[in-house]
This record gives sequence, structure tokens and C-alpha cells, in this order.
Amino acid sequence: MRRLSLVGFLAATGCAGAPAPSPTPVATVTVDDTPLPPIEIVDAPPPTIAEPPPAETNPLLEQLTADSENLPELGASIAKHQPLAVKLDAADRLLAVARTVDSEAWGAGKDPGLRDARAIDTYDAMAEIGGEKLADFLLDQAETTALSPARRRAAATDAESAFPGDASRSKRRAKVAGELAQLAARESLAPANAEAAAVTKRLRPGFRRCYERALEAEPTLEVSFRLNLTVDARGGVSLSKADATPAKDLARCIEGVGKSALFAPIAKNSTVIVVPIAFNPSRVRSL
Repeated sequence: MRRLSLVGFLAATGCAGAPAPSPTPVATVTVDDTPLPPIEIVDAPPPTIAEPPPAETNPLLEQLTADSENLPELGASIAKHQPLAVKLDAADRLLAVARTVDSEAWGAGKDPGLRDARAIDTYDAMAEIGGEKLADFLLDQAETTALSPARRRAAATDAESAFPGDASRSKRRAKVAGELAQLAARESLAPANAEAAAVTKRLRPGFRRCYERALEAEPTLEVSFRLNLTVDARGGVSLSKADATPAKDLARCIEGVGKSALFAPIAKNSTVIVVPIAFNPSRVRSL
């Protein structure tokens, strides 16, 4: 109150006779009192979720079907040149192919021998891809007495190639070999050269896996030797012996794969099949 009284006094007792100062103009503000429109709340549209881009298809995988005529070659190419994810996918696809081949729908109207031939091709492709899951499936097939001896022999041989040296399967393999030996006694002799070529080709994935294991211990390992397989009159391998190799573990693994081979009967007496093998880090081949 004191401050306001003082200001009022000074204003009233200014210089006598001086004109009173003009009042400072005050800016005026015009307020538009037009009512604002009501706020309208609209439901927002749902968020748009972008579709993921389509997965790239692998042309080799797309060819793994029951109608493919080159399954073993496709399996070999995938095993040697594709990453692990593709190999795992290939394993699942080959299991599906095997089920398809044995289905009534696929076999309808086809030559009866085609089912066995395509099933054996599927087994050989599985041996190329490898792994315990496929080895178990192949041994299951070898134990299926409803299948032909040719299919059972191929499945048993491919099971060992898919996962060599697994002692947990040895009793099962021996039982299958005994059953097939009894059946072989009633079979006609197969052409020796063709049967030998087919079975030794079936062993190559197992040989390759033995060598890949040996490379882990000795990355520069390079060897060349011969594997001698003594095949008895009923198609079983009574002796599997590498003639010379400095890598003893490799030799034992290779001999084990050879010992698991099952041939159709090819002679009335024992026969020796010689398999030349050469390994080097840049290339693995069975001659």
C-alpha cells in the first residue's frame, strides 16, 4: 500500500504548469469467440505387418523328389558343396522321399522293380548326406523283413557309410547280415563286376568320412592304398584289409566300412575285390 500511495503522490505534485503526459496507447487484442469444432476421435487402422521376403529356394533341394532319377548324385553334390543347414534340410527331404516311394499312391501303375530301384537310390543319397538320424533310418529299413533282399543289403551298407564306426549298431548289423546270408543261399548269382562296382560306390561316403576324421588330427595327411575285400559265397565280407597306410586309425575306420558291405552272391566261392583308394586334403576320391 505504501508504494502505491507514493506513486500517486508524485504524479499529483509534478512540475507546476507542465502539461500532463499523454497516456501510452494500449494495444487491443481481439479474441475470436467462434466455438471450435468438437475433437473427433477415430479408431486408428491396425498396424501393417510387412510380409517377410520369400525364402530363397535351393535348386538342388527342389530336385530331391521321388521322381528324381539322379538322387545319389544330388546327395553327393549337396554333401560336398552345401552348408550344414542345406544338408539338414536334404536329410529331412530324403526321409520324405523314402515314405513317398513306399506309398500306394506313388507306386500305382509303375513297374514293380521301379520302387526298389528308387528306394535304393534314396538310400545311397542318404549315405552321401550322412548323420545319425539317416543311419538309424537306414538300419531300420535293413531290418524290415518285408523288403526285398536287394533293398535290405543296400540299406545296411549305406547305414554304415552314413555314420561309420558306431559300435552301438554292431549287433543289429550282424543280425541283418545273418538273415540276408540265409536268403542269399536261394538267390541266383549276380553279375560280379556290376555288383562290385555298385557296392564299392556305396562305400565311398563312408571312406570320405573316415578321412575327414583323420584330417582333424593330421590336416596334411595324404595317403594312397588298396582295400582288399574278401567276399564269401553268400555276399558277406569275411575279411576287410588295407594293404598299407601309415595312419592306423584311418585304416581301421576304412576297414570297418568295408567289413559292413553286403553284396548279392557273385560267385560260388570266396572272391577278393580290390578297391584302390587315394586321399589328399584338396581332393578325396575312391579310384
